[in-house]
Amino acid sequence: KPDKLKTACTQIMEYNTSTRERLPIINTFYAEIFSHLPPIHSVLDVACGLNPLAIPWMQLEENASYAALDIYSDMIGFLDEYFKLLQIDGNAILCDVISELPTANYDLAIILKAVSCLDHIEKDAGIKILDNLNADHILISYPIHSLGGKSKGMLENYTEKFYVMVDEKNWKIKKFEFLTELAFLISK
Repeated sequence: KPDKLKTACTQIMEYNTSTRERLPIINTFYAEIFSHLPPIHSVLDVACGLNPLAIPWMQLEENASYAALDIYSDMIGFLDEYFKLLQIDGNAILCDVISELPTANYDLAIILKAVSCLDHIEKDAGIKILDNLNADHILISYPIHSLGGKSKGMLENYTEKFYVMVDEKNWKIKKFEFLTELAFLISK
């Protein structure tokens, strides 16, 4: 059954550019990230898109809770049905993450390939969100290729931007370079 679930989730994630780009590395991505984390009982997925469909690859504790934030109401409806169908203790929340974030504490917050987009909407949105997240650990990622598949120096550019953004923070940071994605794990 787990293999059939992963196959179904993979087929759906193919419809979203961000999650489709992660599919070639999905096993390694989550295995590597979670190997550097303590047991995770609660997740906040910020600007989530279809990322909650990757839960079968995450090494979450049994009965972990999962809160998914997105600005699109149809996405929220879909994710709520997904959580019910798979009996996940999940909650999809319609939320403009630039103006509001939940105040509850989470073991892990996830912001995959969203910070650069949010910074285009509002200057310094990314660091404001990181500062205001009530999470012990934050996984943030950036694309390393354009939609057309070109690198355009994105790895170096996003690495530099990230370190400038968190320069004055006293956070523990671990960097990961994957084939299609650059990720940072922040421990507050």
